Amino acid sequence: MNKLPNRPNMTPLSAQFGVDPYYGVWGRTNGIQRNMLQPDGIHLSPEDFSDLFLPAINFIDDQGVNHQLAITENQVLTVDDASIFDLKENSLCLSSPSGQKFLLKVSNTGQLSAEKVAETV
Repeated sequence: MNKLPNRPNMTPLSAQFGVDPYYGVWGRTNGIQRNMLQPDGIHLSPEDFSDLFLPAINFIDDQGVNHQLAITENQVLTVDDASIFDLKENSLCLSSPSGQKFLLKVSNTGQLSAEKVAETV
């Protein structure tokens, strides 16, 4: 399911790593050099993230409050442990003023429907 390119395979004699005043921090794999850190910034490629595993991402809002974005084992996107989107059902999870949760779905004709969630999504 990963759509990112894989990292190149390295053999002991085909990889080098160095620091240079002009090229910054660089790496060379199979004869191809890549500059990763230079005075103008950090240069990453999509393959640098192909094996990255993030169980959750933490954010701090403009008030200094921490928030956590995660996907549960049931494939539900959560923010601060509150269900937001069901990836399996392709439905949005909304809460009523009383705290009841509903899944909002749209049909192929554009008709909206809401289904009450019996358990925590």
